Amino acid sequence: MITTAFILARDTPPQKFPFEVIWLWLVLGAVIVVCGLGLWWYQRRMRRDSESTYNGFTLDQLRQLNARGELTNEEYQQMRRAVIASMQSSDPMMRPDDAPQSAPNNADSDR
Repeated sequence: MITTAFILARDTPPQKFPFEVIWLWLVLGAVIVVCGLGLWWYQRRMRRDSESTYNGFTLDQLRQLNARGELTNEEYQQMRRAVIASMQSSDPMMRPDDAPQSAPNNADSDR
């Protein structure tokens, strides 16, 4: 019995490399690449969306705080500059010329 199996195995022609295996690995590689690109796109989108949300003060809120006396003029000006700078850094289309201008400070005009 063993000799018959050995003779049959020896007499079979050599097998060609199966192209089904190649196609299987190509499809598997393509699926991995597509999943990787999808994950990269999703993370990029989530990061961009999280950076665009601003949870700080608006200029209107700062004006109201200053009008109620809860902020000094110096604090108001400092926070206002910070809000404008953060808006400019998050919006590449906004140039420094487009930033809202403040009224001249009366303390500077007394000099």
